[in-house]
Amino acid sequence: MKSIFHEFEASRKPDSDAIADLAVANFIEMRDKVGQRISSPEKIEAWFSAKHPEKWIPLYTMVTFSPDIRYSEALREGQRQESIMKSDGTR
Repeated sequence: MKSIFHEFEASRKPDSDAIADLAVANFIEMRDKVGQRISSPEKIEAWFSAKHPEKWIPLYTMVTFSPDIRYSEALREGQRQESIMKSDGTR
């Protein structure tokens, strides 16, 4: 029985860590950006997501409206997408 709890904890730990990281990031974003206009990268992301939802799901959508996506996966994908949005296009 004890191993079942350890197995469950190990399987859920990445998601609980991701929830904590997402909560801190959300706090910082809300603290710094509420009341500001939507930036061009955010507009581009929304446009691209609307045109190609199979290729790009915004982090907020993954976390809030996608129960089939684990928090740890959403965080990882959100970080990947953020790096793409911040890149200068040269690779």
